Amino acid sequence: MSSGGIDYYEKVKNGGLVVNLSDRDLGYEEAKQIAKALMDPKTKVHTLNLSYNGIGRAGATVIAKALEINKTIRSLNLRVNNIGPEGAAAIANAMEMNQTLQHLVLAHNNIGPQGGTAIGRALETSKTLESLILCNNCIGHEGVVAIAKAMETNETLQHLTLSRNNFGHEGGGAIAKALETNKTLENLVLCNNGIGNKGVIVIARALEINKTLQSLDLRQNYIGYEGCMTVAKSLEINKTLEDLYLCYNNIGRVGVATIATALETNQTLKRLDLSRTCLGCVGATAIAKAIESNQTLQHLILSHNNIRGRGGIAIAEAFTTNETLQELDLSANFGLSVEFTNRIQRRIEANLVNGS
Repeated sequence: MSSGGIDYYEKVKNGGLVVNLSDRDLGYEEAKQIAKALMDPKTKVHTLNLSYNGIGRAGATVIAKALEINKTIRSLNLRVNNIGPEGAAAIANAMEMNQTLQHLVLAHNNIGPQGGTAIGRALETSKTLESLILCNNCIGHEGVVAIAKAMETNETLQHLTLSRNNFGHEGGGAIAKALETNKTLENLVLCNNGIGNKGVIVIARALEINKTLQSLDLRQNYIGYEGCMTVAKSLEINKTLEDLYLCYNNIGRVGVATIATALETNQTLKRLDLSRTCLGCVGATAIAKAIESNQTLQHLILSHNNIRGRGGIAIAEAFTTNETLQELDLSANFGLSVEFTNRIQRRIEANLVNGS
């Protein structure tokens, strides 16, 4: 029994299929009780949330040992538990032996390059994991290279989040190489990694080859118009990408114009986020021209872009022919009046009615 008088062995063993123990100030002693329950064949839990606790390296190690023999766990959330590189290595070992785990969250645990490398090795042999969230872990170039190498041959992972891991353009190159051969990944989140133009150019070229990725998040990666031009070219070739996030990148009106040109022929993209990309009125006019003919885009985010009169007028005129757009975010473009944005919203509502 824990110091707080709660028996976490019983709570997990008899807690049913879903057990939420988030933010309970759990430590090593509580982790031992939870691990004991996970090793009990009578425990049926398949979703276990231990996020925002403090089980640390030692707690993660005992949980990992239990996972090696557990036959029910499908989803494990260890977000913000300070497990460090050693804890991540223990979890990685468990991944190689466990036959049921499908979803794993290790975000905000400072696992570093050592932990990232261990997870990468585990992915090479894992046959069940479908979703892996590793954001804010400082895995750097070394860690992401190991993960990318595993992704070249991994046949189960569908969702991968690597945000805020500071792996730069070299890590972006490793990810690109993996995308050229990977056949299962559908959702990839790479925001805030300092990938830059050099990294995004090789990722965009890989998109011309990749046939499975449906969502790509590149927000806040120091991408300029040079990188954006390559992304635009990939949109003219790629036939699977449905969601693209380029927000918080200084791609400017020149970069946005290339995206707009690609939209005139692209027939798969459904969601595009260009918020805070410095596109201005010229960029807005180019996007407006694209949506006049594009019949697949449903969600377009253009907030915080200093769009004013003529850019707004061009967007309004685009709606004389566009019948597919269901969401248009023009918030924080202070040159556009409330009356104008309300008029656009009414047109969006008409599209929703016509599309239903």
